[in-house]
Order: sequence, then structure tokens, then C-alpha cells
Amino acid sequence: MQRSLVATLALVFGLGVAGTVFAATSPFADVPATHWSYDAVSKLAQAGIVDGYGNGTFRGDSTLTRYEMATLIANAMTKMDKANAEQKAIIDKMACEYSSELEGLNVRVIKLENKVGKVKVGGEVRYRYEWTDNNDGSPDTFTRVRINLFAALTDKLVFSGRVEGENRIGTKSDINVAHAFIAGKAFGLDTFIAGRIPLYLGQGLINGIGAEGSAHSGADGVVLGVGGNQVKFAIASGKAGADEATSLNLRAANLSYDVNKNTNVTASYLKDKDSEFYESYAAGFNYRGIKNIKVTGEYGENDANWAKKYNGDTAKAWYITTKYRGADPTKDNSDGLWVGYRNADIGFDPLTLGNAEASGLQKSFDPMDPSFSPYNAFCMSNVKGFEYGYERTVFKNAIFSLQYNDLEKKDDKASADSLLVGLTYSF
Repeated sequence: MQRSLVATLALVFGLGVAGTVFAATSPFADVPATHWSYDAVSKLAQAGIVDGYGNGTFRGDSTLTRYEMATLIANAMTKMDKANAEQKAIIDKMACEYSSELEGLNVRVIKLENKVGKVKVGGEVRYRYEWTDNNDGSPDTFTRVRINLFAALTDKLVFSGRVEGENRIGTKSDINVAHAFIAGKAFGLDTFIAGRIPLYLGQGLINGIGAEGSAHSGADGVVLGVGGNQVKFAIASGKAGADEATSLNLRAANLSYDVNKNTNVTASYLKDKDSEFYESYAAGFNYRGIKNIKVTGEYGENDANWAKKYNGDTAKAWYITTKYRGADPTKDNSDGLWVGYRNADIGFDPLTLGNAEASGLQKSFDPMDPSFSPYNAFCMSNVKGFEYGYERTVFKNAIFSLQYNDLEKKDDKASADSLLVGLTYSF
């Protein structure tokens, strides 16, 4: 029986993207006590721009995570009309510093001037050329449109939503509600996320539904988490699928530990109810100790029935990627480049959960045959090889990206090379 997932379950410990494929540093990593943003938030709190956090007051004597900082900034952005020029400059500077975390809530500095009542409205349009070797349907071109919604509900909770559609140029597009969730602190928990959510596990090896590159809906579920200054733990439960007949009940867990200010390690787990497709484990890291450099890597295994059926045993996979700088949509001519390597057995990721951006070419993936075509190279199944990427802000709010995947199928060594060329404009 053919099945396909249109959404991934994972945890919000990897909201960023390394290159365009793998998840990045946890937004729940602590902000060092000496960081300039503490003084900036204090000034906003004294001016009444920041309402507070947790018990309703700014915790000036406590260490905050990057996620907590981003939540404060997002709330401050809703009061830009009350801020003077100096305060607006502080908010803008902090929004740039925590842009990755804000984007995880569908917020960008360049989007926040548009609003309907108290709801912030923004979005993006992406045009992309896609080519794959050994594919009769290649090349092809696609348009993707996203409308993002954001609202601060209280000093503890925010709402984030996304409506989107993607189609081949010249054809009609289906529109779906990709995200619609509440996030923040509730019920005494450090992390509470509920609704249709983009969830991320570890460094991104065993998940991708609802991630940056996916044009599909997120999983309907909940994430509950606790954590101290260095260790954070969360569990998640949800349901994802195209319809009732193809949906899976998923369970996930994630442990994140900040070894120091530059190094984060993670352990993650993902399982469907009957272990039919997923009983996956992964351990990974990311390192930022070299200026402008980010290194991310992860190793995982899938013990599900599907992986054993087609691989003969437990399916294994790993990847490592290094990124230099990165394109900032608010800064003309800013750029970044990356190189990565991936290696995955047949059936490690049978339903295209992993690496959503790289799986963007998988428009007709048939999970009944996990080695059927080069499409498998765009998820973590039956593939090995390098990828190379470059991105540049060609004008304000517009990023050009180029990614070449020098890959081959592991079973028969057939070429699975591909090329992605895109232009993304945010508004």
C-alpha cells in the first residue's frame, strides 16, 4: 500500500538551516550573561516597550535562552509605534541578532511594518529551476508563495501561522495551512508549543516535515519541554499525513546540551506507532567557535520494519556540513557558501521526512520502491556524495541561491546529480 507523508514531526531545537539542508544551532542555547542584548532589553523594559517575561517582569538577574530573547523582541516589535528613534534602533539591532529565532516564528524585521490590527503579515515568493540527472522530467521550474502571520498573545505566548502553495510555473497551485501554532511558556513548562507545528529534531538528520524547504503542512500535535542553563529536554506527539488513510501517529523526543558557548550536542528519537517506517535515533553536534564558520554533523539509525525490509538490517546515515557566513536579506551583497557530505543506506528515511530543502525535487517519490530513481538522492535514503552551495543578497529582501549535489545511489552507483537555482523575495 502506497503511503506518503506531507508533514514531519520533530522538535523546535533546530529552527535554523545550515546551507539549505540541515538544521542549525538550537534557539534554546543560552545567551551569555555578558552579551550586549541584556543591556538592550533592560533599556526597553525601563521604557515600557518590553512587558516582561515569565512572571510579568523582565528577569534582569537571570540567563535567557535565544528563544526567550526572540520572544521578547517579537513582543517589542508589536509596539514600534510607541518607541522613539533610539528605541526603534535598539529593536532593529536585536532583531538582526536573533533573526534565525524570529524566522522560526515566521517573523523577519523586513516584514514587521505590515499589520492587520495586532497581527503582523509578511511572506515570500520563490522561483526555482530544478535539474536532476537521469530524470526524463527534468529540468523543471516552480513557484512557491508563502503568507506568514504573527501575533503576540501575552508576554508569555505568541501565535505563528503560515499559508502557502507551490506549483510548476504555468499551472495552478493547491493552498494549504502549513503552520498554525501557539508557542511560549505555559503550565509551568519552559517550552509549550501546540497546533499545526514545524517540529525539528537534533541537527535535522531524521526529520524535515514542515521545515524551510517543505511545501507541505506541519504535524498536528504538541511539544512539551523543560530545561536549565545548559540542558533542555522535550517530548512531542502528533499526527501527520495526506489524509486519514495515510497519516501516521508519531512520537518524538529531543535532548540538547550546550557543552560551552560555541558547542551544542543533541540526541533525538522519532517513532511511528507500529514502527512501520520510523524507529529512528540520532546524535549530532554543531560548532561555532571559528569566526563566520558553522560546522554541523549527525549520525543516525532506523530500526523500523521498512528499513530492515529493504536494507536487510538497520539502516544507517550520517552527514556533515560546513557553512561560511550567510546571506542576510536586509543587507545588499551579503553572501555565504557551504559544502557538505551525506551517506545514507536504503530505507533510512523512507517517506521523505529528512532534509526537506534537498528533497524539493521529490515531486513523485514512490516509497514502495526505495531505490527506484535518483529522486532518492534528495532525501536520506540510498545516497552518498557531496553538495556545494552559494547564496547572495542581490538586492534588499532578495536572495539568490545556487546548490549543486554531486551524488550517486549507493546500490548501483548511478548518478543522482542535481542542480537547484533559486531567487527568494521576502516582503
